[in-house]
Amino acid sequence: MKKNLLVVLALVFFAFSVKAGFDFSLFGGYTTVTMGEMNTQIQNLNDSITPDPAITKKMTKFTQGFIVGAETGLSPIPGLSIGPKIEFIGGISGGVDLTSGSEYLKYIYAASLIPVMGGATFVVSLPGLPFSFGGGVHAGYAFSIDSATYSTKISSVEVSKSAMFYGGGFVGEVDAKVNVGLGPIAGGLVVGYRIANIPELKWAADNVDLGVKKDEVLKKENGNNMPFDFAGLIVGLNLSFGF
Repeated sequence: MKKNLLVVLALVFFAFSVKAGFDFSLFGGYTTVTMGEMNTQIQNLNDSITPDPAITKKMTKFTQGFIVGAETGLSPIPGLSIGPKIEFIGGISGGVDLTSGSEYLKYIYAASLIPVMGGATFVVSLPGLPFSFGGGVHAGYAFSIDSATYSTKISSVEVSKSAMFYGGGFVGEVDAKVNVGLGPIAGGLVVGYRIANIPELKWAADNVDLGVKKDEVLKKENGNNMPFDFAGLIVGLNLSFGF
């Protein structure tokens, strides 16, 4: 009985795979990031430095970046697509910059995220018109790669030191789409929201100057973990292909 059931299920799956359509889409755009804890650290660093009036001080917080990605899936019914989605979120940086003529002192932090997700997208086409509307829900795991760089130039002597960090955590996204289609090709606007709080980061290598070892957790001044919160809005353009 169990053997017959397995055969039936296998045949159903095979029939589903043969009849299912296939689609692929590329997208890119702009995204915000929350980064509350990290922005507080940058603010504290900025407040702790009181330069000479002849020195220009500039503070930049983590607020935004770019996003690119790809999504593919099977379509068991018209308009529904189920499958994986991968993204890269970068261009996120912040820090404190002190400048006086050609001399400078810089603390620069950079962050990036690689979400790998699975989920579903559903799009409804308007009868007789080339427009379609829809949305998607995806969730998975995100990998974060981040850096901190300290650099100075005093009396023509330049010094630069950097450190890398890594981490990971849950990521989820919801989005809405408005597309204009021509046959199997469609493109349009995507608006969405992402949750992705990386609860801890680890040092990617030993740091002799600070006395930390590879894989130690990055800490704030109070001894707590330093989370990186990549939650934010997404606005971009997409181009999809149906087969």
